[in-house]
Amino acid sequence: MCERSERNRGLATSGDWFWSNLDWVSPPEHRLRFVTVHDRGRVIGLFPVQERYVVLSGIRVRCAGFIHGPYALGDTAVVTDDDVERSVEGFVSFLFDDMPGWRCFSTEGIDADSRVGRALIAALSARGRVIDRGSEERPYVSFADGWQGYIDSRSANFRRSIKRAVRCLTDGGRLDYRSAPATGPGAIDLVESIDHRSWRMAKEGDVATNARLVEYCRNLYRTFPDPATHLVRYLTLNEVPVASLYGFIHENVFYAIKVNYDISMSEGSPGFLLLVRAFEELASSGIARIELLGRNEYLRRLGSASHRMSRFLVFNRSNSGRALGLAAHAVWRFQSLRPTPRAAVQR
Repeated sequence: MCERSERNRGLATSGDWFWSNLDWVSPPEHRLRFVTVHDRGRVIGLFPVQERYVVLSGIRVRCAGFIHGPYALGDTAVVTDDDVERSVEGFVSFLFDDMPGWRCFSTEGIDADSRVGRALIAALSARGRVIDRGSEERPYVSFADGWQGYIDSRSANFRRSIKRAVRCLTDGGRLDYRSAPATGPGAIDLVESIDHRSWRMAKEGDVATNARLVEYCRNLYRTFPDPATHLVRYLTLNEVPVASLYGFIHENVFYAIKVNYDISMSEGSPGFLLLVRAFEELASSGIARIELLGRNEYLRRLGSASHRMSRFLVFNRSNSGRALGLAAHAVWRFQSLRPTPRAAVQR
């Protein structure tokens, strides 16, 4: 569906603005929307937004925000062209003026020091009340010194793990690193086939989450059809796929959106080895950075640098939104001032 937003005309000096909303149901209680910013038919920004309900100070509130999960955090799911501030201002204008009903907006996590992060914080702060909820460090891979520099920066145990994985897998037969046999959204079929043999199938909730992630990957293909922006790689053992990786390339940065492996091969660490092989290929092709899109210890081990991530809530300018913002600010301020309980000392 495409809508022309008349109130955004004149926001930029060149061209009109068009909005394309690609919707589908994530879980039944959540609604997922891609807000795609176009300028003269050219995509200049992609902002995934999820509508859901959250509980703030005991009150159930309708909330919008960047979608949950390691594959779509605010710093990585937001894709813009070189004119970041213009694209972000357009998104924020759409959020406040064309997307009704929400009371608060949650970023979940953005790189507070990045150009996109700074532009979002400034644009959102100018429109509503902002409550910062702290920050954390998020790992990523830097190829500032090339592939060899990255490997040299890893521990001896990390390098031994690579050799151990190669040895363990090749003991079982012929190991190959390959590109997806299909193109376009069909390339994700290979990724999905490995999912059905992965640990993600163990729990019903994981199955549903993974299905949404697969559809997210296909939508990226449909929204950005240029094959140069997508990468699907996989490992085979005796011609049988055992691990897969899908990622999105934007402005010389690779976003490792989805990696998975056959659970029966876990002893050989095929997912880890596939990432290492892909890292080497990407570094050799001139990719400057790899965003790992997660915060667990496994990804911290791969990362060679980190971002300062910020989490904050933005409350709408409506009367109810302002009231909620004031109430939440008071509660969190009170909680931050409370002394930390001290453990009792036995005498």
